[in-house]
Amino acid sequence: AFGGLSFPAHLGVVHHFIGVGNAADDQAVVEQTLRARQARRLGENLVVVAMGADSQEWFCLDVNRARDDGEAPVVLFDARDNAVDQEFYADFEQMVSEVLEFVEETMTVARD
Repeated sequence: AFGGLSFPAHLGVVHHFIGVGNAADDQAVVEQTLRARQARRLGENLVVVAMGADSQEWFCLDVNRARDDGEAPVVLFDARDNAVDQEFYADFEQMVSEVLEFVEETMTVARD
């Protein structure tokens, strides 16, 4: 299951979580992943779930490395280099948790 969520660029490294949509929705997980595979030869094992600060930074689940519980690590794919840059999070839950924590801290500092 996938959902969608966006943050202003100044609030973190991950700027846009890709959501679920229909074929007409450019920002749906399936459409974004298929477009990335065609344009940048993204591996069949990667599913785009979020965009980074740069439009060429894609956070992807590496489904070939899924644990026994089905959760997969989140890697950063650099479309400019057409390669996985690094593993960023152990799983999607950690990604969302850390991004939300960072946003909360940033907003708290901004209010003070």
